[in-house]
Amino acid sequence: MTHKVRLREMETYERKKTPWLLYLMILVALVLFATVLRIAQIGAQIETSMITATVDIKPDTISLGMKGRWITAYIELPESYDVNDINTVLLGFIPSELYPRHVGDYDDDGIPDLMVKFDANATINYIWTKIYHMNPPEGRFDDVELTVSGELDAGMSFEGNDMVRVIILED
Repeated sequence: MTHKVRLREMETYERKKTPWLLYLMILVALVLFATVLRIAQIGAQIETSMITATVDIKPDTISLGMKGRWITAYIELPESYDVNDINTVLLGFIPSELYPRHVGDYDDDGIPDLMVKFDANATINYIWTKIYHMNPPEGRFDDVELTVSGELDAGMSFEGNDMVRVIILED
């Protein structure tokens, strides 16, 4: 089927009528598919860029009435990463103290650990507010998983967990 199209000042030409709307829809579908595929690839890169750290929190038992000054965390990264590159450390939302901060081999496994300290009162308040306030424990003891996370100089994130025993004070 042909169709006459009027151009400037009475010029006309004939062309075949094509389903241009169909071509446009295919083009839009391809662009959307490529965009979704790219977003999925970026999401996979972000998901795999989280480094799993080994974390040991001391003391292993925390009393909610504790009068100590610090809660200590020892952070060990996989061998392909350097703990000296860690620039930000959080326990929940509590930032670590800038000092004291030390790199050593706390667990004697030949892999360096970064020792950081958190304010004990802030940590106890975090445990109480975030964990016990909404779901009060039954009994005098409870095991709680605490998460230490942070970032390296290159922008990669790490995260690790440790269980601590919490002594609940009786009213």
